[in-house]
Amino acid sequence: MKTKLGIAVAAGAIAATQTRATPDIFQALPEGANDLNDLKWAKRPVLLFAPSRDDAAYARQMALFDAARAALAKRDIVVLSDIDRIPPAGAV
Repeated sequence: MKTKLGIAVAAGAIAATQTRATPDIFQALPEGANDLNDLKWAKRPVLLFAPSRDDAAYARQMALFDAARAALAKRDIVVLSDIDRIPPAGAV
């Protein structure tokens, strides 16, 4: 019983470490944000702009970032997405 408890605690500690090691690097750019001073000296922001989440170029770029998630996290990179909330002219 003591061994099983020790294994469970160790597994929990490993899972917690892995969770902290790969934080969520994808964030929405806050509406009305006019500077990135909060990230200065803490993170390396990459800004991604798109007309919508359904945009093919946006989807491709996000897939590339997702594939490199561990490398981006290791370098303290955060991907900030700014999805246009206003439909383009002529859109229905």
